[in-house]
Amino acid sequence: MITQQGPAPGVEGSGKLEDWRTRLDRVFATSADLYRDLFRLSPAPIILEDWSKTRVLIEEIRAIAPDSAEAHVLAHPELARQFVLSQAYIIANPAMLEINRADTEDGYADYLLAFEARMVPPIARLIADLVAGQTDVVWPEMACLAYDGSELVLRGRVFIPPAHQDTWSLAISTFEDITAEREDERQLRQARDDSERANAAKAEFVANMSHEFRTPLNAIIGFAQVLRDEMFGPLGSPRYGSYVADILESGEHLLELVNDILDLAKADAGRLELEENIVDVQLLVEQSMRFVRDRAARERIVMETRLDPGLPRLVGDGRRLRQLLLNLLTNSVKFTPHGGSITITAGLCPAGGIEIAIADTGIGMTEEELKVALEPFGQIQRRRHGRLEGTGLGLPIARRIAQMHGGALEIDTAPGKGTVARLLLPPTRIAPDQSAP
Repeated sequence: MITQQGPAPGVEGSGKLEDWRTRLDRVFATSADLYRDLFRLSPAPIILEDWSKTRVLIEEIRAIAPDSAEAHVLAHPELARQFVLSQAYIIANPAMLEINRADTEDGYADYLLAFEARMVPPIARLIADLVAGQTDVVWPEMACLAYDGSELVLRGRVFIPPAHQDTWSLAISTFEDITAEREDERQLRQARDDSERANAAKAEFVANMSHEFRTPLNAIIGFAQVLRDEMFGPLGSPRYGSYVADILESGEHLLELVNDILDLAKADAGRLELEENIVDVQLLVEQSMRFVRDRAARERIVMETRLDPGLPRLVGDGRRLRQLLLNLLTNSVKFTPHGGSITITAGLCPAGGIEIAIADTGIGMTEEELKVALEPFGQIQRRRHGRLEGTGLGLPIARRIAQMHGGALEIDTAPGKGTVARLLLPPTRIAPDQSAP
């Protein structure tokens, strides 16, 4: 075994030994200065305390409730206060003073002894870990008042160095300030809650108002139909017939708008529910086309269907799916010039679902116009026959209905090149039993 030794004592060796001691003292002094600088300049908040009395308190709690220390402290919150008061302050670095919003160290030791009832739960968790014998412990998130009286949220660690684990005469704690993070989360929760309340209030308001609107609108439409059909005799001047037609058209348009607004409000509030049943795709397409065929004929627009033979039936809300297709078809008719065409195709997707596509030779949209059209009331400023058409609700409602069925609505469009709207439904929407008529 080789042992490193200093110079042997002697006339010359004695001087060299003193030189060694001088050099060692210099190293130790330099190391102490280095550690002091690290402590002082560290960006991490650090505090040194004497936890000798804390250790005694932990032993007392361990003797009373070794396996349920946290519950015991929660039942006896005065123990949490004793825990705080038992810690003797030694020193804190500037970063610790800053995190606690203290300008100077004056009175800081007294501030650390301040106790608040809301500190009990995190302290109870910390005490339980110490009772379990841990000496490197997470200090749970804790809200308290800072040195300047403002709100503060901290979390950190407490470490008892090995050389002090018999006495706990030194405890090293580090912390981080998460006040801003928690405030951001609180504001987000508040905004979410406010939004949910606003949506609920909106849905309730729209539901109530829709009833108030529908009652007189139905009466207007009903009486207009009576006048149009001259059920109780001729009207007289032909102008009356034109006025009645305008009244009937306006009433029906307004009723459609009320229904669309109600559907959109219900969807936003999560109250639009599906009434699912077995849906025949061919019948669904035919019923949807029936509502727009007359208008398309007036505009000399050719309508064509190309449905794959043997299409499987779907599981879904037939009325809502018909509403979706009708909204898309109505848009196609509105924005397809005279002599254009609309083609509806339906078939299986490569992934196994079903795709229903509506392609037109209309005026199309730019990318920016499409973004506007997909937003509620996002009416594109285009005119036909001298007046603005549409309410800006058709596409948003169609997209919501597709999403409620677990599917998607995809739209390909370009100015002057028409529009293709695709309803994509997942394989889970295909009815399992295809043998029934």
